[in-house]
Amino acid sequence: MSRKLFPVLLILFLFSMAFSRTVVTFMTQWTGPEYQVIASMAEKFNSIQDEYEVKILSVSNIAEKFLTSLAAGNPPDILHANDQYVAPLVAMGAIEPINDIEKYGVNLDEYRKEALEAIKYKGDLYGVPIKLDIFGIFWNKDLFKKAGLDPDNPPTSLNELMEYAKKLTEYDQNGDIKTLGFDPGYNDKWTWPHVWPYYFGGSLIDKDGKITANAPECVEAYKWFQKLSELYGTKDMLEKFVGGYGPYWSASNQFVSERVVITFSGDWLAKIIDLYNPEMNWGFAPFPSKDEKPRAYTEIDIAVIPKGAKHVDGAKKFLAFVSKPENTLKFLVPVSVLKEDYVNKYRDAMISFPHRDLFQKIAGGVRLFFAPATPVWQEYLTHLTTAFLDVLFLRTTPIDALNDVQKKVSKALKMMSM
Repeated sequence: MSRKLFPVLLILFLFSMAFSRTVVTFMTQWTGPEYQVIASMAEKFNSIQDEYEVKILSVSNIAEKFLTSLAAGNPPDILHANDQYVAPLVAMGAIEPINDIEKYGVNLDEYRKEALEAIKYKGDLYGVPIKLDIFGIFWNKDLFKKAGLDPDNPPTSLNELMEYAKKLTEYDQNGDIKTLGFDPGYNDKWTWPHVWPYYFGGSLIDKDGKITANAPECVEAYKWFQKLSELYGTKDMLEKFVGGYGPYWSASNQFVSERVVITFSGDWLAKIIDLYNPEMNWGFAPFPSKDEKPRAYTEIDIAVIPKGAKHVDGAKKFLAFVSKPENTLKFLVPVSVLKEDYVNKYRDAMISFPHRDLFQKIAGGVRLFFAPATPVWQEYLTHLTTAFLDVLFLRTTPIDALNDVQKKVSKALKMMSM
């Protein structure tokens, strides 16, 4: 190398070092529209400052890949997670609290109080809310009208829902179920066994975090659903009907294909309806509660910072950028994690989304609740799913099923605390 060339290369090297940026990684399972939104935010963030470059990593099997990266000492700087996994991740020592996030520009006062409480654990804040899904009952108005029911008035009590389910169920000439009045989650991949105790005034954990799977309210809830199944017919009849369900995200979805009149689902079902049966005349309402007070189960997508993340400062700065209402409101969801006042204030920044007013109105008139914060959540959910399906398909009694869940999950929690 010539002596004249060396100084030039040195200057170029120092120049590139001065302007190189620290890479901040954001691991997510999002694809499609959600990925496009977060990717566009990263692109904009990268364009307005020169300290950090955010890269969005869209992966499948995110839990497995995150845990592998964590074990290798190379976790992402930001992880996309859900509210129900905060407690397990904390128990594993996998994520850090972000109690200082407001110093970076996040205004926590803009968020729904329930959304923030759902991502706290033992007093510490562990994430920034990104998007929210609200759950309730969808009903087919045309099939209501066909059965002689008011198409604009869904059931508002548990007794009424049971009556409607019976009236709306049809059988073919062989006595097999042709149309099901109400499906609370017979599909094992799309069922929410943990929500029902809350509609009956109960909870799956007590104030001390102890497991309460077989509490009276939980047993009562599962008894109600077993009575619903008994109303439809036999175990074999139910299994035969549900065995004919097509893929959930398709035109063969049991509600979209009009084989089910009332179903329990998250707000995303509206997207499936619009895509595969846009002519359907449908409604959405809260699932009835025993005390007839409106409440709705909710899930939140959040961003957390893993323990061992290399670039925490950059991660928090990007989360502060994402948290700005004009950015948060770009996510394609009908209900925002922000308070209604801020939604109205920044409405011009929102991406057009069908049915937003309907879901927003429901969310504004109910008490939102979330999955229980317990470090054994995944195991709890797995055992509850087995129990609920066994109860629905008349394979066992609610008390036996829930006693089994109580025993297994309490043991798991005890072992974790040893």
